[in-house]
Amino acid sequence: MEVLRRPLGTYIAVAVVLGVLFLLIVLGKVTGLNVVLDILIAATAFAAGFAARTRSGHPAWSGAAVGVVYGAVSGIRAFLQKVTMGQLRSALQSVHRTSPVSMSRLLATVNAPAAHLGSLLVSAVLFGLLGLILGAIAGAIAGGSGRSA
Repeated sequence: MEVLRRPLGTYIAVAVVLGVLFLLIVLGKVTGLNVVLDILIAATAFAAGFAARTRSGHPAWSGAAVGVVYGAVSGIRAFLQKVTMGQLRSALQSVHRTSPVSMSRLLATVNAPAAHLGSLLVSAVLFGLLGLILGAIAGAIAGGSGRSA
């Protein structure tokens, strides 16, 4: 159980490594491994929350920090991968929408740096919220198991 007693920096380093692995998987167009990375980051956020409780820290915030770091690193993907006209057309057709804006103008908007930054921020916030919840759950578990030991 030593892995559940590491300092927060260790879990943040793991989140960075997992984020970089996500980028490599996406850029390499490897399919099927995203679920494994999602499970690993969830486990890392949980472990960070558990460890924080054993150190009398803030489990929810520790889990959130891990999630935000992973979300920010994996969110860099938006800057590295441009949406193509075919992808845009396919996405619009899959939701049965037609764009009142010209396709080239919409493509420019989707590939704009502001849109990429927004995507990165959304990724960081969503993974941060996931980490917050998992860290809080882990802290509650650690708090309950720490009193009975």
